[in-house]
Amino acid sequence: MRGLFALALLQALGAEARADDAEQRKLHFDRGNELAKAGDHRGAVAEFQSAYKAAPHPNLLFNIAVEYRALSESPDDAADVRVSNAQMAIVYYRRYLAEAANPDRTEAEAAIAHLEEAQAALRPPPPAQPAPAQPQAQRASPAAPPTPTPRARPRLAVGIALATVGGLVAVAGAVLTGIAVSTDSGATAAPTDGEYASRKATASTERTAGIVSLAVGAAAVVVGVVVLALPRTPDRPVALRVRFLGSALSLEGSF
Repeated sequence: MRGLFALALLQALGAEARADDAEQRKLHFDRGNELAKAGDHRGAVAEFQSAYKAAPHPNLLFNIAVEYRALSESPDDAADVRVSNAQMAIVYYRRYLAEAANPDRTEAEAAIAHLEEAQAALRPPPPAQPAPAQPQAQRASPAAPPTPTPRARPRLAVGIALATVGGLVAVAGAVLTGIAVSTDSGATAAPTDGEYASRKATASTERTAGIVSLAVGAAAVVVGVVVLALPRTPDRPVALRVRFLGSALSLEGSF
């Protein structure tokens, strides 16, 4: 029995508390309506918020949003204050759409779209970027001196080198030719036919090598003399290449 009595007492107290909350909500709501009619929209916002705190109801969120919208349209406030009030109105409209069981969606969404456009119109344009400073006229820098053309390699050294090397090769060829003659002469005194044939073959090899050396050396001497005899042009470098093709000499290049 005591348990049932306590439960009944708690229910009665809860019902009484809810009734008190509903009564407080009605008082704040009625006061908010009076302030809204009188044009005190900020006071109306405070009363509607107190009514919602006493006993929450989604329709109070709609009332708060309407009053914030009215504040956002006040010409007496600065643009940033009006933008802030428009933002608060959008917040409460969206809360109303989320919490109400059957909200007036058409009106709330139209109000949100209007407030978003109003915010964009109230925001100040971005500061203009300063024009880039015009560069000062620069003094003309003196023209760089022309790059000197590299002088060609001296032809004198090339000609002397060819003539010298060619002379040495020719001398070596003459020596080999003389040795070949001596070897060939001594073949007649060979004691056997085999020795005779061997000396003849050696003499032939030495003679061939001597003749080739003489030819190469002579050609090199001629090229060296030609190089030394050509007129000097410092703007054209000497590019000379000597190639040996078997027993012949090939001269390639430009002067």
